[in-house]
Amino acid sequence: MARIIATTQETIAIHEALKGHLSPTGDGAFFYAGGLTDEDIARKAAPRLSAAHVARIRTEMFGKLGKPPEAEPADFAAIAANMTTDLAQIKSAMTRLGAIDTTLNSVEAAVARIEQRVASIDSAARQQF
Repeated sequence: MARIIATTQETIAIHEALKGHLSPTGDGAFFYAGGLTDEDIARKAAPRLSAAHVARIRTEMFGKLGKPPEAEPADFAAIAANMTTDLAQIKSAMTRLGAIDTTLNSVEAAVARIEQRVASIDSAARQQF
């Protein structure tokens, strides 16, 4: 079986395809964005070649494959802004609850005074009869 060697044109085509589909992992390696593989690049850029050819060219030109970085929340700034808004709403609700508590205490004190007044009127009325 004859050994297949990539032509310069095929090497350039593979390099261009890799440039468009590889992303850095942050530790010196790269990963395929979009879930592609060496086989996919071979089919797209140089159908005569195998995934092993692409792997060799990829390793020489870019380095080893690595795992994609862990997915992070889409937008920390938006999350922080939402949390700040939520906190402001909670503080506002706590202030309103404090005012309601003060009003409730005043109402309870007024009810207690009314009950005392009714009791004293009742006591005075019983003494008259």
